[in-house]
Amino acid sequence: MTDQDIMNLRERVRERLDALGETLKLKKQHAALSALRESLNEYDAGWVGFLEERLAGETETGESDQEVFEALHGRLVSLADGFSEFARHHAERPCGAFKARQFNAALRPLRDLLAADAGVSLPLVSEEEQNTYSDVSLLLCAYLGFSASYAKKHFDLKYDARGHEVTGRSFGYGRRA
Repeated sequence: MTDQDIMNLRERVRERLDALGETLKLKKQHAALSALRESLNEYDAGWVGFLEERLAGETETGESDQEVFEALHGRLVSLADGFSEFARHHAERPCGAFKARQFNAALRPLRDLLAADAGVSLPLVSEEEQNTYSDVSLLLCAYLGFSASYAKKHFDLKYDARGHEVTGRSFGYGRRA
């Protein structure tokens, strides 16, 4: 990714955040939409900051592939966590093209990383079709699964089904000897 690509991406993210804020201000009556808007703003602001650091060359001092992966995976987990409750209550509600573009902006960098390793082309949220929230939720689960496999294979990290790192064995659950 060139410096110009990063600058273009940063501008697109900021434009989308502004458009998202204006769109969702009109729909503030629904608390879940407001929470999702705040989550997207927070995660996208963090992502823009990460890209700006890369552009400025501050992270050229040995940033590993693992750090890049963890940043992308963390963004995916945050997005999935914020979206899951909303999708549970409104599973069959259609997801519009604007939201599809927001999800794709978050998924595209991780898809490129995972596709190069797995040899499988993961889909993005369709901007032409009317996806439901349950469709998007299933897609996010697929990304979490591939991401967990990638982490185990390359960095010996273990993640649970929701994408959170498993740090050790939990006692008190499972079979007793």
